[in-house]
Amino acid sequence: MRKFISEPLVHFLVLGTVIFAAAQLVSDDEPFAVNEIVVGADRIEGLATVFARTWQRPPNESELQGLISEFVREEIYYREALALGLDQDDIIVRRRLRQKLEFLSEDLAATDSAPTDAELAAHLEAHPDRFQTEVRFSFVQVPVDEEGDPGELLALLREAGTDVDTSPYGGLALLEREHHNVSAPKVAMQFGDNFTARLSEVPLGQWQGPIPSSYGAHLVLISERSAAALPSLETIRERVRLDLADVRRQRAAKRFYESLRQRYQVTVEFPNRTSDAAYPEAS
Repeated sequence: MRKFISEPLVHFLVLGTVIFAAAQLVSDDEPFAVNEIVVGADRIEGLATVFARTWQRPPNESELQGLISEFVREEIYYREALALGLDQDDIIVRRRLRQKLEFLSEDLAATDSAPTDAELAAHLEAHPDRFQTEVRFSFVQVPVDEEGDPGELLALLREAGTDVDTSPYGGLALLEREHHNVSAPKVAMQFGDNFTARLSEVPLGQWQGPIPSSYGAHLVLISERSAAALPSLETIRERVRLDLADVRRQRAAKRFYESLRQRYQVTVEFPNRTSDAAYPEAS
């Protein structure tokens, strides 16, 4: 019996019965009330525009009639669903409505005037971490055996450069030997944070090491190292403008919610608790 009740077909039949009964209650005494649906020119133009964007061409007469018929069908089902209260206690509907209202509140920020250079400069100065360039390295690494003595190889490299055959000195040879203009985060992803930190300390232009990494130990020659820097506003104006616009949208959404929240008295009735753990307060 429980399995029978849970069948979707049973739910559909029950829903149909409810709708039919509601119609009968009206039709027994008076003509069934007709709700007017107006499909205006703006709506038709909107349907045609969506179709054209999807199919890269305008709809023909038959397709346009189909779009209008589908809109009418959707509108009828929508109104009847609301009349039956099918939107109530539906978490998907609730979240979608919340999302739409949040979008509307964020759009309030889009109506603000374009930011001035002074506002952009102030935003850049207030959030340098969002825009500054990363530390970058160009280096050559030679893996060495951690248990051996890398002093001899280090001396050979300092004397003869990269032409030295390093294979007899061990180490993991599968790693890429030369790295050009690589950002610090990418170096850290491959070799580890400690290795990257050491690259920021050792002198340029001379073989150094051994420097430990996630893979073992390395002798390293750093040819170039660029420090983190904050670009000028002129070079990253669009990035700063987009970031400021996002901040304004978030602020507008927060102000909008706070104004709505003040209109409500919220009472939270917690269930009986068996522990002393405190619940968070609603905000």
